[in-house]
Amino acid sequence: MSLENDIFKIESITQKIESENLSVDEILNLYEEAILISKQCLTNLSSHKGRLTELNSSLEKIIIEDYE
Repeated sequence: MSLENDIFKIESITQKIESENLSVDEILNLYEEAILISKQCLTNLSSHKGRLTELNSSLEKIIIEDYE
């Protein structure tokens, strides 16, 4: 699942909790679902951060080599 879809799901869950008359159990279940999706988002962002770091490192090497 994409990061954008995960964020959309969290927003939908938030709206549902805020706008509907739900039981405490329903709210807790939705909250738990949102937390799990949030963890997936953080994992996804962490993997992107690693890739960006690698790309930036490669770019820095190219720039340094060009000036030597």
